[in-house]
Amino acid sequence: MSLPPLGLPANLRIYLAVEPVDMRKQHDGLWALAEQHLRLDPFGGALFVFTNKTRDRIKLLHWDGTGVWVLAKRLEKGRFSWPVSADGSARRVDLEPAALSMLPAGIDLKDGAKKAWYERGQGWTTSYPFNPYAASLAMPPAEVLHAENLALKREVEELKGTNALLKWQIEKLQKQVFGPGKSEKLDRAQLLFQLKELEALAEKAARPAQAVGYERRAPAPQKRATPAELFAKLPVKEVVVIEPEEVKAEPEAYERIGEERTFEVEITPPQLSKREIVRPKYKAKADRSQAPVLAPAPPRAVPGGYASAGLLAWVVVAKYLDHLPLHRQEQMLARWGATIPRSTLCDWIRIAADWLEPIYKVMLRRLLEGDYLQADETPIKCQDPDNAKAGVFQGYLWVVSRPGDDVCFDWRTSRRHGELTSLIEGFGGVLQSDGYEAYAAYERAHPEVAWVGCWAHARRKFIEAQSENPKAVRVALKLIGRLYRLEREWDEADHDAGRERDIAEREQLRARHHERTLRWLHALALSLRERSRPKSGLGVASGYLLSQWTPLSRHVEHGQTRLDNNLVENAIRPTAVGKKNWLFIGHPDAGRRAAILYSLIVSCLRHGKDPAAYLRDVLSRLPAMTNQDDIGMLTPRLWQPVTSSAS
Repeated sequence: MSLPPLGLPANLRIYLAVEPVDMRKQHDGLWALAEQHLRLDPFGGALFVFTNKTRDRIKLLHWDGTGVWVLAKRLEKGRFSWPVSADGSARRVDLEPAALSMLPAGIDLKDGAKKAWYERGQGWTTSYPFNPYAASLAMPPAEVLHAENLALKREVEELKGTNALLKWQIEKLQKQVFGPGKSEKLDRAQLLFQLKELEALAEKAARPAQAVGYERRAPAPQKRATPAELFAKLPVKEVVVIEPEEVKAEPEAYERIGEERTFEVEITPPQLSKREIVRPKYKAKADRSQAPVLAPAPPRAVPGGYASAGLLAWVVVAKYLDHLPLHRQEQMLARWGATIPRSTLCDWIRIAADWLEPIYKVMLRRLLEGDYLQADETPIKCQDPDNAKAGVFQGYLWVVSRPGDDVCFDWRTSRRHGELTSLIEGFGGVLQSDGYEAYAAYERAHPEVAWVGCWAHARRKFIEAQSENPKAVRVALKLIGRLYRLEREWDEADHDAGRERDIAEREQLRARHHERTLRWLHALALSLRERSRPKSGLGVASGYLLSQWTPLSRHVEHGQTRLDNNLVENAIRPTAVGKKNWLFIGHPDAGRRAAILYSLIVSCLRHGKDPAAYLRDVLSRLPAMTNQDDIGMLTPRLWQPVTSSAS
């Protein structure tokens, strides 16, 4: 029994669904299966054939141009011998009209030549001995099959690339969330990477080895400081002498022959106190008509207020170094003896920044007058209460510095290229930064500026990609590490000789020793970029290195530079910890004050000076200074405390 006469066209495309379907589906359900499961358009005029799990029923779906019809058949005995794909991956199979006419009759299409009628599926083929009947069937042209094969291969490669990229992004995100984040130091993954190398070396060392005839000096063991050494500078405020009970009972029966001393570290909780300033008032005895004599009040940072320089310094350091928001300080001060409103603490922050701003301007001017500048920027959220529509927006602290000099922050409401231009306008020399385009644009607009890159950023991207190709990453990291090793050896030689870095000599050393390493690294990056997908970890790392190659290789021409921007990035770290506590800056004007105070505190830390002692001393001296006094000596780099200053 064959199909009833339906008037089907001779060139009709027939698709057979390999997987069974629910035979309760009618027109709409079968139409949806053809669209979603077989991924074909039923409006194309093709014929679709479906069966159930027991394969005793079939349904045919067809659109004839005027409407859709469904034809069904049920076998009273036996089962339809349903075609399957060779590897089980195909969803549909193409049928010829001759094969379709046999299928409803229950004829097994797997017998003899009939088998080839349904094995022209998508993505798989099977070879059989030549059969004239099968050879007479129509096959798509070879060019069509070849084009489909290439398209499928390209799709598979794209999916593989997307999968690898997503895995790399997930791994990178996990490192940032659960690991050390973006630190330039070796993270856990790097340590594990080195551990594998150590395990390989240990395995190699376990093999029988031939003794060699040389000796090596063992490294000096690192001495760990004892508690007595750690706390040697602490003052002793109380001495407790404990006499033995036997001596207390009969002191005349014993003589003292020595003693044993131990100590424990005590802490005195902070406590607010008052320092009264008494100014006696006198009147002349000889002439009672003269006005009373009274010493002038000492100038203070808060005129007419009660905040000492020491208290102002504590509030500033507590917020910008210890990262305590002002509402926490308000609670702490209440426990220590007095309640000081948060609004008052805000006023003190503003007053301190106003006093210190002239010193900040001197620091920035001296940095711009030099021939080498490191720059970076970090985002900080800001709230503008005067503009309700603005809400919380993204502001930026731009940072400029130089090794061995002060650090200057500057508050800007955006990251536009023009912000950098206005910040360092007038600077001429070597500018070092990461790969942000604003720095490259500044160099193009200012011929007197030479832009150099940061090798730490290039190295970090290879570290993030080491899971993709550990061998290639190991080679890249070793080449970059060689540059750092040479720089460290030259710095140690200068330190041992007690001399400063000679810029001309360092340029000659770099030109002589860096050239070959840079050439190898450039060739490696080119090779990795050609073999890697652009969005993969290695593709990003090699692409970044090559895009930044000119500023990175320019270190050879400038001996005063450091290979990376780590010094200025380390200076940003206090702000990163701070904004996790106080969350955002409460007003755009407060951003400017934060930049001034961060500049002074971070500069003190760089020069090994106590920020609290510095601010206490400077805020005591500034109110009494005039325009003729030199405030340049009050910058953190040059500041020296005056012990006789009243505070």
